[in-house]
Amino acid sequence: MGRRTPTAPNPAYRTRCFEEWQVDGVEHDCSLLPEQIAEWVTVQDQRIPLQSLADWRRYYQLMDRPEKVRMIDAPDR
Repeated sequence: MGRRTPTAPNPAYRTRCFEEWQVDGVEHDCSLLPEQIAEWVTVQDQRIPLQSLADWRRYYQLMDRPEKVRMIDAPDR
């Protein structure tokens, strides 16, 4: 479904488990523990684990990405 690319973790985030993948020319950063899976979706017969939007809001807040926090908080999302 994609290919794993070399990892370039940012020491500021201290992520313990981190992977980077490229799917159809788009890079995807992955860091997920089994207990963080909120739900699963199936895409082209592949089960994909998803984290909660609340988790991602917290991550963006910790990474000082206010534009992403605003997107999540927007009432029309």
